[in-house]
Formats: sequence, structure tokens, C-alpha cells
Amino acid sequence: MLKKKFLIKNYNTKESLLFVDRGRDEAACSNAYVAAAVNSKHKKKIYLLSRFENQNLFDVYKKLGFKNFIDVSLKKNFFNNMILIKSCFILLKCLINLKTRSFFWFINHFKIDKVLIGDLVYDTYINSNSNYLNPKIDFLFIRLLFSAIFKTILIKKYILKYNVKIIITGTEHYSYSSGLAIRISTYLKGIRNFMWRSPGIGSYIEIVELNKRTKETGYNSLQDKVIIKRFKKFSISQKKLNKFYNLRKLNKVKTNFYTMNSHRVANSGNGSKFINKIKKLKKIYPGKVLLFASHRLSDTAHILGITYSFRDYYDQFEKTLSFAFNNDDNNIWIFRAHPYSNLGKAVERKQLISLFKKYRKKNIFFCPVGVPIDRIKNIIDIVVSGRGTVALEFLCEQKPVLLAGIPRYFHQKLGINYLSDKKKYFETLSNLKKIKKPSLKNKYLARKILYFYENGLHPKYKIDFKKFKRDKIANNIFNKTISYKKNKNFDFIYYLDTVLKNDLHDSIFYLKIREII
Repeated sequence: MLKKKFLIKNYNTKESLLFVDRGRDEAACSNAYVAAAVNSKHKKKIYLLSRFENQNLFDVYKKLGFKNFIDVSLKKNFFNNMILIKSCFILLKCLINLKTRSFFWFINHFKIDKVLIGDLVYDTYINSNSNYLNPKIDFLFIRLLFSAIFKTILIKKYILKYNVKIIITGTEHYSYSSGLAIRISTYLKGIRNFMWRSPGIGSYIEIVELNKRTKETGYNSLQDKVIIKRFKKFSISQKKLNKFYNLRKLNKVKTNFYTMNSHRVANSGNGSKFINKIKKLKKIYPGKVLLFASHRLSDTAHILGITYSFRDYYDQFEKTLSFAFNNDDNNIWIFRAHPYSNLGKAVERKQLISLFKKYRKKNIFFCPVGVPIDRIKNIIDIVVSGRGTVALEFLCEQKPVLLAGIPRYFHQKLGINYLSDKKKYFETLSNLKKIKKPSLKNKYLARKILYFYENGLHPKYKIDFKKFKRDKIANNIFNKTISYKKNKNFDFIYYLDTVLKNDLHDSIFYLKIREII
């Protein structure tokens, strides 16, 4: 009888590797494949951390070879008296502080055993039911907060107990087990963390590693020593740079992995009627034309770092709109929703339109659907945003920008105006002369940075798709597991049996992961 093969192999060691489950069927096999590749190199005892609420998913993990399980569900651990008492005390203290302070304080300063988790909890809260419209201390917030406090203490306990040295997961978002485990690891010495992600089919697999500073600047930031060093070494002719930029404006570039489809959506339509209307008004108003370019309101506002002047993206939109309404009669304001706010049921767009009804004024406009961003650039004097890529695109046109925080692409020589202080942000909007116009050097540096990100040159660790595609085993696993939900007749358990018949150690993906981690 042939010995049964497993994806995961277990070793009896004092140090261990922790694999954190996301709770999604489609991610189970692909994430475990990364963990297995790491463990084939380090040969450590491997633990699976999950809530185990999905029995089918639990069966999948057992079939993959996992034997050591850590259940962090509240149902399983609620009556752990020491953690329960400590969690209730911290919860009560935090709620009292919130009553006298604000959510902004909570985002930037709420910690458990010196581990900042306030931003993770808040981003989880506003991701449900459009809570960014009116965040408050309601039942949902208290439940999320208590769960995050309890799990932070519990997960940290297990990380230390089992002497975890490497953590593998599929995401660092939100205050669920994955996000909390990753955040904890950045505060403990001697622990590394890794996540895999792909910006799109046909691009690359990226392996992300976070550190303590990531919470301030976001991952893949030019503030990262490795990435800025690589950027400084990167050389490209101005001719090639301009060719890329002009093709991108025509939506003829296929390598825009950084912005993916958002640039194409943002440039759909014609918008001539609206553009001509603003051109005529420019002759009437003596001041500037400002564009406020919004992020998606429900996006994880602090995944780009906590160096941000506002509570969230809706807060910045509303406060800036209110400022323009109450304080500015000389300049023309155009407020534009994120291009993805116009898709699907367009809930966010409807919310912003409803908000606009409170601030009707002759010099303030809500940008209609179908007005290309590249056409707006021709009539705009200044762009205002949170930390979006749209500001980098305007710098490429030598247009001045004002941001409410440090963007991922920030460079000391970019000539960018950013303010991570709300008071100074509005002081600058009151005196637009403070906003410096980019130089020609700034313009070409911006285009170089855009090229650097759009062509996927920024990831610290990655496996190019050309190499990945040659790996039939890895390619089959990732393609099938990511898309299997679209096929109602797809038998996931049977599929795993066919996968496990292969000798995965011959996989190119395994070899590349061993080189990286």
C-alpha cells in the first residue's frame, strides 16, 4: 500500500511556524501551499490557527496534513478567566477614554501590551454597513473591540508558548486573526511574517513582509530601505518614460499592476459638457480650480499607514466639503468620487450625492459619471486627496497636489505637499499660495515612480508570472483554488486528492519560496 502524501509535513522542534487561516475555502489550499513551501526549508513544527467554525474547511486542512491546531474562537476560549477578566478591564478603560476623546485617538493610540490595534478594529468597523457615515460606540463596535482585545492577548500567548519564529497568512487587513497575528509579530523580536498576494492574472506572486514601521507608512512604501535603494538603482531613459506615460493615458499599457483597472474606469466616457461648463466658470471666478479626488469610502483607510489627518476617507470628504462651503467663495471646487464608487449598486456614490444636498453652492460641483480624469487634468490647478495614486498622476502633469497624509510613493525630492495634521491641512486650503507647484524635475521623478510601481518593480520579494507559469503544479493550484467558487460543480475535496498525487517538492514555486523566505 502506497504511503499517503500530505502537503504539510510536521517536525518535532522547539521552534515553530504558525499558519493563520483566513476562513475562506478558496484561500485554504493556496495559502497552505505557501506555508508548506516555507516549512520544507525551515523544517519546523507547524501550527494552524483558526476559529474552526467551518467544518468543511477543517476537513480540508486535515487532508492537507495539518495535525497541530490552535482554536482561537471566543466560543472555545471565553471562559479562560485570566484573559476574560483582563479583556473586560481593557474594554471598559478604552470605552471611557473614547467617551472623552475620539475615534482619531483610538486609531492612533489604542494598544494591547504595547501592540497598536486601534486602526485594525476601526477599519473592520467601517467596512460594515457604511459605518464611516456615523461611527459610534454601538453594539457592533463594542463586539469587534472586545473580540480584538481577547484575541490579541490569546494569540500573543500562543505565539510565545510555541516559540513561533515565522507566521504565514493571506492578509494583514482588519482585526481578525490574520491581521492581529501579523501586527503582534511586528512588535516581538525574532519573528518574521509573510503573506502572498497577486495584483492580477498574468503579473506576479508577491511575498509581503511587514515590520513595526509599516503601520505608519504602509507596505511597499518608498520609505522602506530596501525599496528606496532599489528605486535609486533603477534607471530608465526619459524617452522610454514618456512613451510609457503617453500609452498609459491611452489605456494601452497592460502592466499597470499597481492601479489595475481603476485607471481605465476613471477614464471612461467623454465628459465634454461638464468640462466646457467649468471652462466658462473659470472666466467668472478669480481663484483656482480645485479637484478633491476621493478614495473608496469603505476601503481600509489605514492600510497605507496611520500617518493620516482624518478619521477615514469619508471624514476627509465631508470636512473638506464643509470647509469649501463655509469658507471659499473665490475658487471652483470639483468633488469626485473614486471610480469604483460608480460600479455595482453605487452605494457610496449615492451617499456622497446625499451629502452634497447639504452643501449646495454655485462654485462647488459633484463630478458626474463619465468624465475622464485625464480630461479633468487640463482644467485643474490643484488636486486635493488623502494619499491616492491620483495625486502622483497629477504630479506627472506638473500640477500641484495637497495630501492629508504620507502616500506610499512619497519621495523627498518629489515636491509633494502633504500634511498629517488636520489644522495645518485647512490652514493651507485657506492660503493656496502655500501649495508649491512641482518643477520639471519633480514631474519626471513622478513619472519614474509611476513607472516603477505600475511595472511591478517595487515588491521586495516576488515570483514573476513567466517563471510561475512554467510551474504546472503551482499554476494549477492557484488558478483552481482562486476561481473554484465560480464553478458550482467543482469538487474541492476531490481536487485536493489529485493535487496531492504530485511531488510538490519538484515545484518551481517551492524552490522560489525557499530562496525568498
